[in-house]
Amino acid sequence: MADAKLQKEALVIALDVGIGSSGAKGSSDFALAKDFCNNIIQQKILFHPKTDEVGLVLGGTPGTLNSIHTSDPNSAKNITVSRPLMSPCMDFLKAVEEAECNNDHGLDILDTLVVAADLLHQRCDGKKFSRTIYLVTAAAVQVRRKELLDKVKDGLKSQNVNLIVIGINFEDPDEADDEDGEDSDWNAMSDKQKNEKILRWMCGELGDDSGVICVAEAQYANTELRKRMITQRTSSRCVLSIGEIEIPVHMFTKSMLTRPPTMKRSTAKGDFTVEKRYFSVSAPDKEIAS
Repeated sequence: MADAKLQKEALVIALDVGIGSSGAKGSSDFALAKDFCNNIIQQKILFHPKTDEVGLVLGGTPGTLNSIHTSDPNSAKNITVSRPLMSPCMDFLKAVEEAECNNDHGLDILDTLVVAADLLHQRCDGKKFSRTIYLVTAAAVQVRRKELLDKVKDGLKSQNVNLIVIGINFEDPDEADDEDGEDSDWNAMSDKQKNEKILRWMCGELGDDSGVICVAEAQYANTELRKRMITQRTSSRCVLSIGEIEIPVHMFTKSMLTRPPTMKRSTAKGDFTVEKRYFSVSAPDKEIAS
């Protein structure tokens, strides 16, 4: 039971950089998506910095950098592996912050899932990891190779990958069914509506641990308090003697002091420099001499 609770997780975050890139609404949607990604990474840094691993994939980028495209230049275009699977660190937050909104190319949801699944396969094949893909997308772009749908679904299922889709401006499925009806014309749907139905179908096929949720619900779930699971180890052992009866006793620590991980003290450009400045308590905007 303890091993199941403490199982390592390999998690790939796939962020759609083409989320509403036009207008103020688009900017806020992309900022909300990036905030969710940052929250996931921060949770991993705080609670599972040594056991879990995180990867970051950007979909819809102007350039292309992934092993699938390297082996087949006609596939997985405009998808960049920003960070491979590795222990979570502050560099991931920087990578998310530097991601720029761009809707010139769009995110192909199937190609992006293939790249994310390939990252998991390369790192976790034959190893005891639970595997999860967070797909943060508006799913507004037409899928290029629809014939891959069943293969992608079967591939995720064979690897025991959980797919969590964080939908940006997704329709409520109940309301959409009421408006369209069960026999609604597939050809009359927009690309976004088709993609949403495909993703919901795929998550349903992958099992109960997969699903489609809106970004607001996902953010709320991330802000909930949680406990950090650690392996129980005895702090000391002794024998309790009661007359002729001897009872072996193992003592465990109920709680212990822990601190958040420290930031790196150097960068590629050299060591950090520390500058101290002092401000008045009564006038916070007024700087005072040290």
